[in-house]
Amino acid sequence: MAQDHRYGAFGAPSEWNHQQVVNVEWPPNGIPAMLPEQPPVPVRVRVVWEHDGEEWIPGRAVRWLRPVVFVLINDQRHRGAGVWVPLKDVRRA
Repeated sequence: MAQDHRYGAFGAPSEWNHQQVVNVEWPPNGIPAMLPEQPPVPVRVRVVWEHDGEEWIPGRAVRWLRPVVFVLINDQRHRGAGVWVPLKDVRRA
């Protein structure tokens, strides 16, 4: 069952409950992370949260550069728009 992330520890608002994504993997050195976006591809992305652990969540892959993919995610635990993850952590939806 999905966890309710509106509130964090001790009833604190979710904006106080942001978590790092542990399985982030940046593009190789010398390759800019801000590549032009491609048409979005619906995917399921494996995210390993620092506190909540592993979870597969929906997202949209918009940049890919072997061996990594930039996936837009909409999760209150994450401060940014998306994450760079290894290609092995992304599946087409």
